[in-house]
Amino acid sequence: MFNFLKSKINKAGNIQRPFKSSENQEERTTILGIKNFQVIESYKQLRTNVMFAMSAKDVNVVEFSSSFPGEGKSITSANMAIAMAQTGAKVLLIDCDLRKSVQHKVFKVSNKVGLSSILGKMATLEDVVHKNVAENLDLITGGPVPPNPSELIASKHMEEFIGKVKEVYDYVIIDTPPINIVSDALELSQYTGGLVLVTRQGITTYDDVKSSLQSAKFLNVNILGLIINGVKEEKFKSYGKYGKYGKYGKYKKYSKYGSYSYK
Repeated sequence: MFNFLKSKINKAGNIQRPFKSSENQEERTTILGIKNFQVIESYKQLRTNVMFAMSAKDVNVVEFSSSFPGEGKSITSANMAIAMAQTGAKVLLIDCDLRKSVQHKVFKVSNKVGLSSILGKMATLEDVVHKNVAENLDLITGGPVPPNPSELIASKHMEEFIGKVKEVYDYVIIDTPPINIVSDALELSQYTGGLVLVTRQGITTYDDVKSSLQSAKFLNVNILGLIINGVKEEKFKSYGKYGKYGKYGKYKKYSKYGSYSYK
């Protein structure tokens, strides 16, 4: 998996095509608010690839993570969930980044209760789920920051929760913390079907990815794929009556963690 990587990831290799972001586009904008054909088609292709990988492994729960903050895993997981829901499948998106949750900001919903409330036995699934944040898509936000997020993620309550939701939904997409920052994503992998690693061209290094994948391999985590954000393509060939694709611009830096909090 490393043979297409250099000191900075700078080639697409065998991965998803890039998507464009306008300079005026707000951070964390989902494909519901994007009219750019290139962006939408990129996510459709990504959806096909991820759904195929999940089908091949006979799983319906998948994590999206990254090596470090700022690589786009949260907006990618949100858009992946939306794209899968657009097929008519019943999809649940879970914000499992309990220290730095952002999905409530992406979908503009309350975060007064969420996953931490369920795991802390302060609320039920029915209390916290936001129904139809997009067609066929439900959302569970991170909730209040708990004092022991890693312990909650590794708890029996989490195992029971994942076991319940995977029976209710066709697909469950989980936004997890960066692998090289905290252990939560790797802890959670024992309850999920696999992990998709999100990287960013020019930011994520070879060593970042190598470290993440080695940690995952040590725990026998099923790596479903690798996504690179920010890849520039010079030109696309004409596409039937839709004409020519233009030049992809630089993918805007959506995910601004700043300093990572350990509250």
